[in-house]
Amino acid sequence: MKKYFTLIFIVSIGQLRAQEVSIIRDLPYYEEAPNNLKQMLDLYLSDEKNSPILLWIHGGAWAFGDKKDEVSLAKLLANQGISVAVINYRLSPALWADPKFNTGIRHPEHIKDVASAFKWIYTNAEMYGFDRRRIFISGYSSGGHLSALLATDPKYLEDEGLNLRHISGVIPIAGAYDIPAYYDTHLKYNGIDLAENHVKGVFGDTREALYEASPTTHLENLRTPMLLISESQSYRYTVILENALEETSNTDFKVMHANEFNHKDFYRHLSSDASSKYRTAIIEFIKGKSVSKLR
Repeated sequence: MKKYFTLIFIVSIGQLRAQEVSIIRDLPYYEEAPNNLKQMLDLYLSDEKNSPILLWIHGGAWAFGDKKDEVSLAKLLANQGISVAVINYRLSPALWADPKFNTGIRHPEHIKDVASAFKWIYTNAEMYGFDRRRIFISGYSSGGHLSALLATDPKYLEDEGLNLRHISGVIPIAGAYDIPAYYDTHLKYNGIDLAENHVKGVFGDTREALYEASPTTHLENLRTPMLLISESQSYRYTVILENALEETSNTDFKVMHANEFNHKDFYRHLSSDASSKYRTAIIEFIKGKSVSKLR
């Protein structure tokens, strides 16, 4: 476990202020494999007492990515009074990208790791000074899918002794939420190799496996407010979830489409630009739902 402190300076209406963010790296969240770097998290702790906390899941097509790539966004959010837990999780093979990426895991192992990290956050809230009543989940791309799946399929948190009501809000960003539709799109436009090695390589060989891994399959279980955000390349997948949400009894959701950005540039915008209405919406969603949760 490594602990750091960093000073981040923010310009706000003509004044400069410094705020301290406490960073604690490489905390193992899975007790049975305490030395597995893919089952560790980093904490970015706001200096606000009993702050809400966001569990952030990196993207990378379920096969790439690392928590170390999420530093900028985590610091920006922590500076606004939102503590952040950035997690690693075990990854799938990526034969579609390079034959050397031939080892890894399949669904549901990724989402089991996310649930295990959520349980760690809930259990360790008092030790690190954030509020276990205000745990939010979010992620980008494949992380967006995993955040939505954790909030809709109850069995993963139930296996950890928790339930969906322990999630205060979910913010899926730029993900795919109906995996059969995701497979069909790749098959139509990118060919059978990518559809089979990428999509089925992650989720399983049968249509039933793709269906089971889809947040759209489990929407009747959704009990938490949702802020759903897309960019131009994930728009078609987000609209499927948006339309399905409109047909459910859960009406506490908001959708934003950042069609002015492609997939890569939207993440850069969220994590790097000094001003972002989408990042502001994320902050306001968490703080607004935190208030209502505590009443």
